[in-house]
Amino acid sequence: MLNRRTLLLAAFAPFGFLSFLSNTSHADPGKANYRSQPFGLAREAGRDPSRASQWALDAISVESGWLRAGLSNLSALSGPPIALIDSGVDASHQELRGRIRACGSSRSGRVTEGDCRDEDGHGTHVAGIAAAATGNGIGISGVAATSPLIICRALGSHNSGTANDVAACVTWAARKGAKVISMSLGGPDSRPVHAAIRAAWAGGGTAGSLIVASAGNDGPSQISYPAGYSEVVSVAAIDRDRHRARFSDTNGDVEIAAPGVDILSLKAGGGYLRMSGTSMAAPHVAGAAALLWATAPRATAAVVRRLLDRSVSDLGSKGRDRSYGFGVLDLSKGG
Repeated sequence: MLNRRTLLLAAFAPFGFLSFLSNTSHADPGKANYRSQPFGLAREAGRDPSRASQWALDAISVESGWLRAGLSNLSALSGPPIALIDSGVDASHQELRGRIRACGSSRSGRVTEGDCRDEDGHGTHVAGIAAAATGNGIGISGVAATSPLIICRALGSHNSGTANDVAACVTWAARKGAKVISMSLGGPDSRPVHAAIRAAWAGGGTAGSLIVASAGNDGPSQISYPAGYSEVVSVAAIDRDRHRARFSDTNGDVEIAAPGVDILSLKAGGGYLRMSGTSMAAPHVAGAAALLWATAPRATAAVVRRLLDRSVSDLGSKGRDRSYGFGVLDLSKGG
């Protein structure tokens, strides 16, 4: 059983970033025209009134990612599908309506389609970071605004789940056509989970999925899985000052870092809230991976992973290090 400590939940106790915001369509009083930009997609995103409060999207240069992906608008769901294996999703949230391509829930290692309701809220928050509706004049913007979501609930209302359910969700998501699979969860080494991940990665070939997971919230050098598997991009967290978040795990498996402190996203049941954790960092990277795959639709998973590892600003020790991996996600780099 994966417990609360190892799930890498965003409500990490020493920080307590669970600031519930308005239950209306406007999470913050951000201005709809948050600032001028040199191309139309940024202006389109600027219609979202809380875009100006999303420091993380500025930190990763998300508009550069949209430009690299050649997006002509931010409303068409034509991007590479992203699978989120988590606590489910509130599919009725106004920022997610019509964006869920497939929905399932695993119990006793078997996925049943049609029900992925989120009884915890963690999965809904993660989903908003990755792919909330963008340019709709409501709330926030998502990283991969044109990517449909494939949702598989592996975690229950008590913030825990079994290795068999995580493995079943990975297998199901890959079969549903997910190009990117993101997991904001963690636990001990597991043969079923690793076998499912190896199959989904498929050697990094054209049939493979790029797999992303949170590095962990324990701070020291402890390795959490699935982030610790070689097939998985392990994601650490930074704060708005581009420093390693003090809860973020540091180890040799960290591959990339992304914003994970005080992240504004969706609240199950409606509205918005801020949460912190490597759980919040992983969907930024998953969304970025989808944008990069859109630049080269015929690329293999391994090629997209290399593109991702080059789309960084190198912080810490030169080259790859234990805190930031290859660096902090920056979609203005590596183009």
